[in-house]
Amino acid sequence: ISCIGDGADGTVIEGFTIASGAATTGAGIEAVSCSVTVVDCDIISNVATDSGGGVHAQYGAVELVNCNLTGNAAGALGGGGAFRYCDVTIDGSTLSVNQAGTFGGGIHVFDGSVTMADATVSSNTAGDSGGGGLLISTAPLFEACTFDGNSAQTGGGLRVLGSQECHVVDCLFSNNDAAETGGGVEGSNADLVVSGTVACGNTPDNISGQWTDAGGNCVTSFFCTDSDGDGLPDECSSVGDGVHHVPAEFASVQAAVMAAGQGDTVLVAPGTWTGVGDSVVRPNGKSLLIVSEEGASATVLDGEGLRSVVRCGSGESSSTVIDGFTITGGIGTNGGGIACDTGSPTIRNCHVIGNEALSR
Repeated sequence: ISCIGDGADGTVIEGFTIASGAATTGAGIEAVSCSVTVVDCDIISNVATDSGGGVHAQYGAVELVNCNLTGNAAGALGGGGAFRYCDVTIDGSTLSVNQAGTFGGGIHVFDGSVTMADATVSSNTAGDSGGGGLLISTAPLFEACTFDGNSAQTGGGLRVLGSQECHVVDCLFSNNDAAETGGGVEGSNADLVVSGTVACGNTPDNISGQWTDAGGNCVTSFFCTDSDGDGLPDECSSVGDGVHHVPAEFASVQAAVMAAGQGDTVLVAPGTWTGVGDSVVRPNGKSLLIVSEEGASATVLDGEGLRSVVRCGSGESSSTVIDGFTITGGIGTNGGGIACDTGSPTIRNCHVIGNEALSR
């Protein structure tokens, strides 16, 4: 379907299955220099060699209401939809299993406004960034949206770049994956304001970059387990008796950190403790007391010359406390012993020795 120019202003497309289209842009729907509303449509299995597999729009306005964009693909941008220099409203819609060769598996928006409410963005992929979505120089609002199971190199769930103030309200980011950073949300070059939002189970982190906590968030959970059915992961509050013993209860310090809830204590017995992946200890933004039983001389966190020892990159505050360890054997591009990209933890009574940074 093509809607081109002022003559197409006010077009309403309602109640269709739009499938198996092929084009350079907008294989399902192409809208240029006009305002279009799409209601109760299934936009599925369309393929664009460039951008906007499901929908492509520029210089106008597009509203998607109760639509299903599934299985669409684009060689470059916006598998589900690509929008440039236009205003986009997505309400009550689903974007799932779409893919883009580079940016914005679910949705790609450049230089426009975006309002998305009661939408589900799931299992989309992008070859570079923004598995669920990539927004550049936009003024976005996301309200009551779910981003689940999306993947990309950077910004598995959502990536926001150079935007005006981006508001994320009452949303869920779960089980998204980024090979590099920003498993749930990547906003290192954005003015990101988050409220009432849960982020859990995202890899390697839930939120990456600077962001403003406007209250009511739980974005520190490694898992999405909700044993009491209150809509919040167990880790959003204290777990068990609030004290997690290493090794009596957990085989590693990081295993205890992952199981602990906000405000809990991880109590570590004497010994040398190592890890896997890029760090020995990564609090993920949790407010925790990680403390040794017998002090730094008896308790060692060892990077083994393979990884950083302590990594804080999820907005940790002074209430994340690491107390009484020898921190050694760490190696990393930045911060072999302690790497704090966007965190400000409290480190006390520690010996930081024999670590190496490869960059600065």
